[in-house]
Amino acid sequence: MKSHIPLILLFYFSQMLISPLLSQKEDHQWIFNWSRIDSCNTLPDDLIEACGANILDFNILPPIFYADESLTLDFKELNTSLCDNNGQLDLYCNGQSIHDSDHLPITNGEMINEGLRWFDLSWRNEINEIRSTGFRLIQGCAFILYPSYQDRFLMLYHNYEDMRETDHYSLLSALTIKNSSEEWELSYKDSLVNDRIWSHGKITACKHANGRDWWVLQFKRDSVLSYLMEPSGLSLQYTNTLPFQLRDMGGQSKFSPQGDQFIIHGGYIVDGTIFNQTVHTRFDRCNGTLSDFIIEEGEDDAFWSGAEWASEGRFFYTSTSTTIYQYDSDAANVLASKTPVAIQDTTLCDIPSFTPSFGQMQRGPDNLIYISFGGQCFELDRINHPNRKGTDCDVELKAIKMPKFHSGTIPNFNTIRLGPLDGSACDTLGIDNNPVSRFWYQQDTTVHSDFQFWDVSYFRPESWEWDFGDGMTSTEQHPIHSYARNGTYEVCLTVSNANSQDSSCQTIMLGTVATSDLPISPQVSIFPNPAVDYTRLVLAQYMPERAYIRFYNTQVQEVLSQRVYGQENTIDVQGLDSGVYVYEIRDMGVFVFGGKLVVR
Repeated sequence: MKSHIPLILLFYFSQMLISPLLSQKEDHQWIFNWSRIDSCNTLPDDLIEACGANILDFNILPPIFYADESLTLDFKELNTSLCDNNGQLDLYCNGQSIHDSDHLPITNGEMINEGLRWFDLSWRNEINEIRSTGFRLIQGCAFILYPSYQDRFLMLYHNYEDMRETDHYSLLSALTIKNSSEEWELSYKDSLVNDRIWSHGKITACKHANGRDWWVLQFKRDSVLSYLMEPSGLSLQYTNTLPFQLRDMGGQSKFSPQGDQFIIHGGYIVDGTIFNQTVHTRFDRCNGTLSDFIIEEGEDDAFWSGAEWASEGRFFYTSTSTTIYQYDSDAANVLASKTPVAIQDTTLCDIPSFTPSFGQMQRGPDNLIYISFGGQCFELDRINHPNRKGTDCDVELKAIKMPKFHSGTIPNFNTIRLGPLDGSACDTLGIDNNPVSRFWYQQDTTVHSDFQFWDVSYFRPESWEWDFGDGMTSTEQHPIHSYARNGTYEVCLTVSNANSQDSSCQTIMLGTVATSDLPISPQVSIFPNPAVDYTRLVLAQYMPERAYIRFYNTQVQEVLSQRVYGQENTIDVQGLDSGVYVYEIRDMGVFVFGGKLVVR
């Protein structure tokens, strides 16, 4: 029997039908924070500066990150956000409340999921306001664009009732729309979709093969339910019978970037012992069916573990608290291909003193995989080359250290930047995969004129044409290029398929091009400022030849000097006393940029 979201709501507001292939920037700003965030000033002095919300922003690649004091919604494991067409934060949810870009509850969204646990998991801040803590449900919520509409999202989420009371979770829905005042509101909430869901969390969506609709999978003990989101609403289309039993486990589920495979990975507890279950299966985007199930179970050490796919869809990764594993989906025995690629550094976090452990995973718009910690820390680990086999994937521990500590969470996103399955029986709506060009680059740290360019285009590009701005070109997808001399270059990438082509360009200023000060305005970010222990310098656009940053105290004495490179640099300021310092960046003696840094 099919259960539908009320169809009358489709006509509640009239909207223009649009193409289902939007700008695909839904995942460009990620939130990381700590529960009870708007009560930071009640913490001990050594924690106040470290308490707050972080934004990891992919509108610039490599991404920048910064503290955001206006964001006060608490998060635990459940973390879902949505950006607008310009990549700016638009909606976000912790399972109990929904906030907008003004960081306030949307109309009717201050309290959702009002089950028996809502008030058990809320608190009163210092001015006696009720605040939600956020639910501990990994992937416990997802925003799904209503097919053929804009500014209308179905939100699917799980309740948080105690399994000991109900023996099941419930899948609920809410409809988020823009009203006549162009403000977000919920037209309904807490509508029951299914009251017999066995395994909690792991809500994510994948595009149907027609390029418009969405598939959502939900889990019972011995079956998987395939729900289809169409313009007419959400309905149960198919029940996949499993040859084994699923556990109620904490962890993640992920579709491959191409939508043809699916994995579930997570931990569960039996008599005080933690086990892990990993499931790999093929997925049919036309009819929502699963096939070729394989399962791995064993005693392990991580309940809130993670899983993610590399962008090319061959390798996927899982985590326990101490180890990251890589699997090869092309192997004859996929689960037997399991290879450890990283062991966690168990050095205690700075503030507070938690032992770091690998947690949830999420692939970014740069196609790198970011890994949160299972406890409260500042850092994110990162897989720098996920499409490479074995340890060549390069897991970089503590790759990013953010200004505020956060608690074991990472945003949940659907399988976006995926169009129709061209040539399939379900490719019936006339939607084309029109490729979108996007790229980023890295400067070599030994030869300043050498660059690695990374294509992160989407919607099925089939050919690549690079123009490096110096008369040289390439048709490789991820080329390496060396410039013969310093200068300013406009680099352009054109991607094409049988439907269309698209181009994007970026300007690179390479090294000094004069013997006196340069009249340039490079994009320079130094953050956090004020800094405690470290700060991060990002040189975007300007790529130095041999640059140094030097810090001077109030007596104009040089107290710190460090070589810096294009893009990401971490500056250790632990040896500096508290105070105000003037810094300058010079490249081959030529002044590039300067400013002040406060050290606390």
